[in-house]
Amino acid sequence: MANSYTDGIHLMVGSDEPLDVLHTFAGRIGLKRQWFQDSITHPHYDMLTKNIRRKAYALGAIEIKDTKEILRLCKRTAKSL
Repeated sequence: MANSYTDGIHLMVGSDEPLDVLHTFAGRIGLKRQWFQDSITHPHYDMLTKNIRRKAYALGAIEIKDTKEILRLCKRTAKSL
């Protein structure tokens, strides 16, 4: 399964994964496609409720708390777009 990452609020996908993987994962946890934030440096979905975050973790989302790691992931994702 592809890696989905979160800083606790934003749901992202690794740079080696197409955004379709992110959209599919988001749909599985109840996020609508129109909620996608199509940022060139940080494409993501906002996970604003505890219930959504719990679903994401249950399906394998990996939490990243280290700000440097989050920034590195965002830069890698932006380069792959």
